[in-house]
Order: sequence, then structure tokens, then C-alpha cells
Amino acid sequence: MSSPPENLFSFAEYRIDTAEKLLSKGEDNISLPPKVMDILCLLVKKRGKIVSKNEIMETVWADSFVEESNLTQSIYTLRRTLGNDIIETVPRRGFRIAVPVLEAVTGEEFVSEEKKTKFPTPKSLISIPQLSLIVIGLLALSLLAFLAYNYFKAQKNIVSPFENVAFQKLTSSGNISSPTISPDGKSIAFVRGNDLYLQDVNTGSSVKLNVVNHQIFSNLRFSLDGETLYFRNESRTDAGGDVFQVSRFGGEARKILENSWSSIGLSPDGKKLSFVRYFPNEAKWVLFIRDLQNGEDKQIFERSSPDSIYRTGFPAWSPDSKKIVTVAQEKPASTIYVIDAETGNSEKQNTPRFVQIEQTIWNSQGNAIFLVGREKDRFFQLWKLYYPSGETQRITNDLSTYRHISLSADGKNLIAENQTTFAHLWTTTTENLDVQKQITLGNINRDGLSGLTWTPDGNLVYSSRQTGETDLWSLQLSDNSAQQLTKNAGQNNENPIVSTDGKFIYFESNRTNSRHIWRIDTDGKNPTQITFSEKENEFFPALSPDGNWLYFLKKSSQGNVILRQNLQDKRLENITEQGAFSPNSFILPSPNGKLLAFNNIKETKSEEGNTKISEIGIVYLEEQNKIKIFRFPRINSSLTWTPDSKSFDYYENSPEEAKLWRRTLDETAEPKLLLAIPKTSLFNFAWSTDGKNLALARGKQERDVVLLRNFE
Repeated sequence: MSSPPENLFSFAEYRIDTAEKLLSKGEDNISLPPKVMDILCLLVKKRGKIVSKNEIMETVWADSFVEESNLTQSIYTLRRTLGNDIIETVPRRGFRIAVPVLEAVTGEEFVSEEKKTKFPTPKSLISIPQLSLIVIGLLALSLLAFLAYNYFKAQKNIVSPFENVAFQKLTSSGNISSPTISPDGKSIAFVRGNDLYLQDVNTGSSVKLNVVNHQIFSNLRFSLDGETLYFRNESRTDAGGDVFQVSRFGGEARKILENSWSSIGLSPDGKKLSFVRYFPNEAKWVLFIRDLQNGEDKQIFERSSPDSIYRTGFPAWSPDSKKIVTVAQEKPASTIYVIDAETGNSEKQNTPRFVQIEQTIWNSQGNAIFLVGREKDRFFQLWKLYYPSGETQRITNDLSTYRHISLSADGKNLIAENQTTFAHLWTTTTENLDVQKQITLGNINRDGLSGLTWTPDGNLVYSSRQTGETDLWSLQLSDNSAQQLTKNAGQNNENPIVSTDGKFIYFESNRTNSRHIWRIDTDGKNPTQITFSEKENEFFPALSPDGNWLYFLKKSSQGNVILRQNLQDKRLENITEQGAFSPNSFILPSPNGKLLAFNNIKETKSEEGNTKISEIGIVYLEEQNKIKIFRFPRINSSLTWTPDSKSFDYYENSPEEAKLWRRTLDETAEPKLLLAIPKTSLFNFAWSTDGKNLALARGKQERDVVLLRNFE
């Protein structure tokens, strides 16, 4: 009898050779990154015993020092490859294989450690002494050629992930935004709450900067010499702000740019800066270059609504100051453009694996672009895109969301905002708003973030990202049973509204690669497209109280307008005219059907010059669509009318608490505080049709700064 091989195992549907590091399933070979394969081999050899985190780290990464997040990423990769049921996390103890592991006893059988049950060995593991060495050699060569062909075919334009990325958490307060790193990599700046901070990377010590006459900071950037900081005095991406420059020690700030809708990009030669502006009346996003020597602005790139240029980051310069990289949101996904700074000629990068991309920056050699990107059914991760080949390489792979990346001048230190967002549904009553009941659960759910409404019979319809994409769900409050209403129907199904008779749900969806209004039955059946614009997108469906009219917002290159469509005879009517107003983020009919509220984008400032001003347009529908504009401070969210149509409610989040406010249309009247919830954030809310019950989408968004090394 032959001696038992010590390296051949079988578990679930998989077979593994731990000596040769070969994993297979059926006839297919499965490729894993080397460190991930090492972890799997270790767990398999333990055959169900718990392996501590320390043992894994000391065994797999014995020759290097890395953060524990590398282990987390590797376990996540294993579960994505093998299935969630194969690898079990034992809280506070470690990990183990959660299925029986069978070891090969002879060349003809596998035997379980507990029951010694015989299993036939897969053909690929049966010894074949009858074959001559020549035949074996030919078969081996053929197999190697086949595997090599399929491997390189599958790996086209994909580079192996980084193995030894080192992570260091630089902050832990959970309320950080707009982080940026100094050119020498020794300092970071960020916004915490409403204050501007500077922090030493090595010691972790931080200091709050006193910036005279400023309370709003966002879109931070260091100057090329690291001695000053740039910031924008507007935190929203749907509003323009002025850019200021202040010493890294604080003090008086100097305005250097007006009406910027993005962070600024500084050319490495110090002669120019780049930024984005929006022109509401033309519904056009424009990328500009400002010559710092003569102060002239040059337009080099533009996109018209419904397309746009991303503003969460900044248009980034290449190391030779000849190119700019930026991201445009186009149908059906985000697109990276590399633009010649002199001629304005743009070059589109091929990035089909990403459904959404936000910020991009060049590496220090100019031969690659770091980016924040999201694959289908995944959260934003960090990637490296090689230029101009288009090959992509994964830097991070976990359940967090990464945003706001910044790179030191030598390209060795990369920081990112590490973000975890969750939201659950809660309900309460007008009798006691302070007593709330949690309705939905989950670790990474984002329930209600982009849609929450009541049905006439007192149940809920809401958006959720439980499956990776944004889909619609219904919830029966009697037994908390949830039903998924949309599935495999585009990346975004949002902003639902239920018809007054309770038969239909209207919502917006991009399932045709453009945003249009759709309708489904309340059980999710019979999806029907309602609006069909060819070059425009439609958003924010709303129904008149009598159920006869569907209101929606149409965004186009000619400007944004509010329309309504009669649901009986299909005729369309304009509520606003192109160019007169620029409705943007919501439209909302009042319960009595006499008024329609909408958010209007306009460049306005308070007398102090730094207070947020929101314009709310109110359409008087019974007075030939007369429109009156109201300017209220502090209103940054969508509104909800009160059942009597005399007031509206809105929410406001701060680091300390979330507040729900009510105010009338009298601009001079003070708002009334309805509800304050400490240590949480509000993302959405909705009153029931009778006004007696309130649904809240509430949760938290934890944001901190992480430093990455060894990613080049």
C-alpha cells in the first residue's frame, strides 16, 4: 500500500494540493493571490480547528509587518471565491474551515478524520502508473498550455492585487472629512465637525486652526511647498463656493477663486490650477484652467446635463504638468478622461469593470492613475489604473468605502477617507416622537437613503442596498416582513411614491442606462416605463393628491424643468420654463394639491458671505403656476410637507445630534424643533398619510483617515 499523501485535501466541492498551492473545483482550476492561498492552506491543514489571527499573521506574513486589515481583506477574498459558508469567523478567537475536510489516505480514496468514510478520488488525483513517461509528459505539456492560455485570457487587463499594502489608521473620531496629505508626507489636514485641523503623521498630535471669519471648510488641498492650505467655503457638491488660502498655522484667509464647485488641482510647476464650475441656466459643467501669472481662465472640457463632472475630488495634474485627469458621469457609468492641458483634447480611458468612479490622481511617475472606483454589487475601493495600457490593479478589498484620496509628492504615502455607512428604518408616533422603534436590522444596510414613503394602508416602501445595488423593498409593519420589489434591474431604483389608491409604485430607475420614471404593482410585478425622453433623464416622481398627475424633474443640456403628465390622457404640461429656474434635488406637491415645492440652484450668499443659503421654490398651482422663491438658512435636505399643507419639515445633522425641524412659509418666523436624536444621523424621513406616524431612516456614517504604503 502506498504511503498517504500529506498535501492532498478535499472540502465541499473543492480539492487542494497544499504543497503545490493548487486549488480546483470540478474540472476548473481556481487562481488565488499567494497570501490568500497560504491562509487557505493553513486553515485546511487544521481541518476545522480554530486558527487565531496571531497564528495566521505570524505564519503567512512572517517576513513582513502589515496591518490586520490585510488579513481581513484576504478572508473577504476567500469568502467571495469559495462562498460565505466555507470560512467561519469565531468571535474573539479566529477562523476555521466550517465544512468537513477530507484527507487523501491513498491514491484511490479520501477519508474523513471522524468517520473514515471513503470517497472516490477525483480523476485528476488518481495515480496512472500504466501510462508511459512519454504519454505523461505530453499530457502535462498539453495541460500546462491549456491552463496558461485560459489564465492569461482571464487576466487580460487585470494585474494581481497588491500583496503587502501596509495600513495605518491616522484618526479615530469617526467624523473626519476632506482629508489631504502634505507634499512631504509628514502632515495631514482634515475637517472634523465644523473645524479645520492639522495633524502630524508620525506622532498623531493634532491642532485646531483658528481661521478668522470662517466656519465652513471643505475640499482641502496643501500648497506645493506645504506651507499653506486651500479650502472651499461650501461643503455641498451641489453648490458653488469660493476658494481661500490660509497659513498652515491658521490666521487670516485670502480669497483666490470664486464660484468653484470642486477642489482645486495645482500643477506641479506651480503655474496653473484647475477647477470645475456649473452654469445652472445652461445645465453645463465646465473644467477650467487658471493661469496664475495673468489670472486668465481657459475652458478645456465640459459636459452637459444629464452628464456631469465629478466634484468630490479635484481635476488632477500629471507630474509633467501637461495632462489633467478627471471623471465624468455619463450613461451608463463613470468615465475617466485624460485631457491635454494645452489643447483641451481629451482621451477616454477604458474602464468597463467600474460602474462608478469618483476621484482620480496621478502617481509620481505619471504612468498610472490611482482611483476610487466601485464594481457592480460592491462598495468603493482603491485601485491603480496603468496608463495608457488600461490595466487595473486592486489596492483594497474589504467592506469599507474609500473616498477622498491624496498622495504625497514622492508617491510613497497615500491617504484616503475610510467610510462606513449604515442606515435602518425606525418608526414613531406624534404622541411621543422621542419613543422610537427600530424596524430593520443589518450591518451594512442603507435602508431609506434614497427613498422612503408610506402606503395608504400604513406600510412602508423604501430603497436599500442589501444586495449591492439600490433596489426597492416593501415592509409590512404588522410582522416586519420585507419583500424585495426590484431585482436585477439596473444599479439604481430610487425615490418611490405610492399611488393614492395603493395599487402602484412610481419610481426612478436607470435600468435602460438612462434615468426614467417607471411603475410597478405594489407586489413588484408588471414593471412599466412611464417616461421616454431620448436625450434627457427624468428624476423625482411625485403624485398629485387626486392621483391624476405625475410630476417629475427632467434634466437636459438645455436646462432643468419640472413637468407633469396626466395619467389618464398622457398629456404633458410644463410647470417651470427652461432658463427661468434651475430645479435640482427634489419636487414635492403639498397634500392639499395647491402648492409644489422644489430646490432651486442659484449662486446666492448671505450678508456675512459664508452662511449657507438654500433657495426653495414654491409653485402656486391654482394661480397659473405662480412661483415664489424663499431663502432659508440651514435647509440642506429635501422637505416633507405637513399634512395640513401649512408648514414643511426638514432635518439637520451635526457631529453631536440629528435634528428634525418644522417651519412655515414665513421667512421671518423661527423654525420649531420637533425631534433631536443624539449620536446619530438622519438620512430620510416620511409622514404617514394621516400624519400620525413618522418613519425615519437613521444611522451613522463613520469617517476616518487611513494611510497606505507599499502600493507601488
